[in-house]
Amino acid sequence: MSYKGIQILLKESKENNPPPDAWLQSTKNEVANFKQSWREERKKQVHYELYKDNTLDKTLFMKLVNNLSSKLSERQSNKLKKIWNDKTVSLDNMVNNVLDFATKVGYFDDPFIKNMNPFLKIFPNDQELFNYLRSPQQYITDNKLTFYQQQILELVTKAPSFRYLSIGQYLNGQVESELTGIMKELHLESYGCRDALSFEDLINPYVKDKVVQDSKKEHYGPQIMGMGGALESYDRRLITSTAKKVKSMKMGECHTLAQLGAEHLLSKIESGLLAGASIKMVTHEDNRGSHTFLLLNHTGDLSDLSKCIIVDPWAYSMGYTDTQGIFTIDNYPFPGMTTKLKCCYDSWDDNVHLSRKYNREIGPQSQTNVEEEKMKINPEDAKGFIEYLYGAARNLIKDESKETLLKEILRDLHYDDIPPSQAVKIATDIYFAGSVEGDSKAGYSWSKGDNFTTQVFGSNDEAYLKFFEEAFNRYPTIKSYWESHLQSVGGDNAPIEHLDSNAILEIGEHLSNDNTLEREYVPKNPDVVFSL
Repeated sequence: MSYKGIQILLKESKENNPPPDAWLQSTKNEVANFKQSWREERKKQVHYELYKDNTLDKTLFMKLVNNLSSKLSERQSNKLKKIWNDKTVSLDNMVNNVLDFATKVGYFDDPFIKNMNPFLKIFPNDQELFNYLRSPQQYITDNKLTFYQQQILELVTKAPSFRYLSIGQYLNGQVESELTGIMKELHLESYGCRDALSFEDLINPYVKDKVVQDSKKEHYGPQIMGMGGALESYDRRLITSTAKKVKSMKMGECHTLAQLGAEHLLSKIESGLLAGASIKMVTHEDNRGSHTFLLLNHTGDLSDLSKCIIVDPWAYSMGYTDTQGIFTIDNYPFPGMTTKLKCCYDSWDDNVHLSRKYNREIGPQSQTNVEEEKMKINPEDAKGFIEYLYGAARNLIKDESKETLLKEILRDLHYDDIPPSQAVKIATDIYFAGSVEGDSKAGYSWSKGDNFTTQVFGSNDEAYLKFFEEAFNRYPTIKSYWESHLQSVGGDNAPIEHLDSNAILEIGEHLSNDNTLEREYVPKNPDVVFSL
């Protein structure tokens, strides 16, 4: 069916032609209704399980409350405590109040429901959504999607519930992310979990017998350190050595299997695949010991895993095999193990990995190394540049929302919670944005810029233009960064002596057309006192 034919089917407008992007809006409404129905059904199901014999199973109820509490923010946790400590209601009413609260905060939401919002955000308009459904794999090939976006597309599209949505009937073929294809090459199905019996309650109940059987199979090759837990730090050589032994034994624990996965992914990055990816190995500590897994392309605080990919070969060995050991925070089978994380390996800090990566095909004087240097930004230069944008938002265009968010970026930059280059790119996009919404607690979002005339500077007065030209040219690493940006977009490597107002407007327009920008930001230090 053609795109116009789908528009007609929408019936979102009484007029002959539905409004722009009516299909996306219709799908969002449908998902909202689907979510509400799902929540109510799950609440009824849980209530039935708690009262299966017409008497409250207090042990099961306490387990539910503890699990719910572990997934709440501080503000939500306080609300749950208030419900729990309310002595004016009966125990049965308290159960109902807890279930209502759990429903409201999304505790019962299926990962499919949670991933639908980031799924729809990938598509800027109806036409892009239609292009994806018409040829999913080709869409990934033709568009510069992040690894996270690719994984969201795969997770949502492969979910059985996707077919129940109206857009599901137009899906033509399936999709496989670049990362999924690479993880398949590791053949995790051939590895057993050496410590499965120590964590028997975490095994996927649908395949428990097989997991237990595989955990008892004969070991091959030399033994490796394992049951004692993870180390505080790892390097590339130790990861390679451990991975070789795991491949020989065909057995492992969480941290040795994590090293198996890390070696595989690092090798792919170094050979030119998974371009731009970075790997962190992180460890969660609790009373039962440690759990180690990988994060792909994680930035910022380890308390926030919302925009990165989790890779956990141990989860695969415990029976969670549907996604090749690849997860988002919303479908990870062990959410309780994603708190209090410590980083024990970061590929960006590993000189052996970096030298292999950058010297793969090139010599020490290569143009690639030159470009990498040009894209680096001095933290002080970043601070000074963003202060210019902050001043412009406050005094020239008088946009309080942009002013507030730019101050949050400066605060996080000050406390090293955002890389300088990322801070500069986000701050520039915020300045050129159409509008900014949100607050420091829930986070901010902003729309694409749509004004690329000198009016965006507050005035076409020469003094205003000089203010911005000074901002983009004053700091050496800032000028080099934007010069390299313009060269990469325009395909012209000729040096740019001065970034004038036209070049600055061109930068703003390029950022507006960059579909890889999330245009969302949650401040890392909203409660910390900070002054410019």
